[in-house]
Amino acid sequence: MDSPVDFVTSRRPPAWTLLLLFLLDLLLTSEQCSVGKPQVDPLALLVSYGGPAQATCSTRFHVDLIAWEGTVGGKTESHKQQLAWSVPRVTDWSLRGGMKCFTTSEEHGQCETHLPITIYKIPDKVSLSLVYPPAPAPLIEHRLFTLYCEVHNLAPLSGLSIVWYRGGQEIDIAARAASLPLMTTEGNPDEVATAKLRVDLNVSRDDHEVDIQCAARLQLNTTQNIPETLSGNSINRVVYWKPRVVNASGDVVLRAHNRLALMCQGEAYPEPSYQWSHQGVDLDGENNMTLVIEAVNGSHAGVYECLLSNAVGHAAVTMRVTVEDELEVEEDSSSPSLLTALLVALILAILGAAGGVFYLVYRRKTKTDSYQVQNQNQKVKLTAIRNS
Repeated sequence: MDSPVDFVTSRRPPAWTLLLLFLLDLLLTSEQCSVGKPQVDPLALLVSYGGPAQATCSTRFHVDLIAWEGTVGGKTESHKQQLAWSVPRVTDWSLRGGMKCFTTSEEHGQCETHLPITIYKIPDKVSLSLVYPPAPAPLIEHRLFTLYCEVHNLAPLSGLSIVWYRGGQEIDIAARAASLPLMTTEGNPDEVATAKLRVDLNVSRDDHEVDIQCAARLQLNTTQNIPETLSGNSINRVVYWKPRVVNASGDVVLRAHNRLALMCQGEAYPEPSYQWSHQGVDLDGENNMTLVIEAVNGSHAGVYECLLSNAVGHAAVTMRVTVEDELEVEEDSSSPSLLTALLVALILAILGAAGGVFYLVYRRKTKTDSYQVQNQNQKVKLTAIRNS
């Protein structure tokens, strides 16, 4: 059996007695901390609401008291160099003020280190709703639609960031917002609160039948990863946009009795309808992307228009058709031959005239040379007679 002395020496005093002694010691001593402060591990705590929390305080010096002071789980020990603090389930928001670890001794005075504690709470849920335009009205490109992203029961509100996804890819909502997002809150912003964010966005055809979601992200300046909470539902709506022409024929010139084929192609949602017109008059039955006339004549010449329409708007493209008569074609085709003949005749005339001039010059020169020879012969004969 243990002796009374052993029982007394092994029994620890009540916690409130040690804390009272510790506080009394702080009041009586005026000495400042003359050595290194106690070390806490970790240096800061990030705690999930409802989850456990623990830390350790230690010193390398011999001290009279070492203690944890705070709103939850305060404790004190005598003549120890290390003291652990833990809370199995954090539900007291006052712990956001942190805990302090104290050491005190006659030799070194009072030393303390603060342990910052951040308590966060992941939202119970995140929901997304489309409030304008009301269902089942479609979204229309370049017009506005209004979304509400509601984050239920999270903390801290100051760390909340709402992000947006389209088709599973994060998007920059600010680039599409028609105005600044508006946030309203309910509850205690320092503890648990609910936030509701309204955004007015410009509709894009890229939103057509694609899932849009929002997510709550807590940014608390910590390296610890806090998973974001994605909305449990998504918005997936049809987007209408007006037609635009993506391909079309240009102006056409062709001969009479030839085949005419014109084309215009557009894109839109809903799919556009087509209507061809000639000189401002709608052509009955011409409601396709192509207009075909097997044998054209002069009455088919003029301006054709292809009009694309749907419930949102319309687009149009025009093209001019020129029909040449056969006589005009023959005259036009004969003109180059006539011009060629005239050009050849002109060249031959020039060559003939040049030949005639050359011949006259040659004849005159030949006669002159003959006269000179005859005169020379006469002179020779006269000289011979005189010499005889």
